[in-house]
Amino acid sequence: MWSPSARPITGRPIEELTAADRDHFAEQVIRLYQGRPIDPHAVTTDEANTGIDQASPDLMANFFAAVHDRQLPISDVFTHHRTVSSCHLCNIAMLLRRKLKWNPRTEDFVDDLQASALVSRPQREPYTITT
Repeated sequence: MWSPSARPITGRPIEELTAADRDHFAEQVIRLYQGRPIDPHAVTTDEANTGIDQASPDLMANFFAAVHDRQLPISDVFTHHRTVSSCHLCNIAMLLRRKLKWNPRTEDFVDDLQASALVSRPQREPYTITT
């Protein structure tokens, strides 16, 4: 169970990564994205350190190329959905202070009505999703 005294998440800013670190990430990206490389040495934040990723123009170009070729872009909606969902699931588990079992196929908790009730909330008219 999480507690305020738990060890914090740590890491190095992208500017402090060594060439070897970036090469390792490049290998992982190529493996993850099925052979589509991203130049790991070009991924930095801007000089003012506003957090704007200098690789974003490459991602936009990839997106437009993917639309043109009818392919999935490197940064696809399915990956982002799963990533954000895992964050929401962790928040629900922390809120309820217990372990939960998740079914990714049904996108619902297994045998836990209280946790399932926290997956969504009532929608306001006229902003509703219909299936």
